[in-house]
Amino acid sequence: MYEFISFILLALLGFELIRLILVHSITVVMELMLLIIARKMLYPEIVALDLLCCVIAFLLTIGAYYLYESKPLKGLEDITK
Repeated sequence: MYEFISFILLALLGFELIRLILVHSITVVMELMLLIIARKMLYPEIVALDLLCCVIAFLLTIGAYYLYESKPLKGLEDITK
């Protein structure tokens, strides 16, 4: 089962990499990072510290994604208001 899920995530990584080459968007980069972290978390011999680091990286990436998507700044005028 691990090999099957790992293969599917590897195929998704390839698809996202092609999409990154075509689109050039920070959103695609963040989605690619999430897939890489998710694939890393699937290894059966992962230790607790690695799992904790993966969870923290996953949460930071999701937080950055929602922070970026919420309302991007148009310029310095938005910061001073």
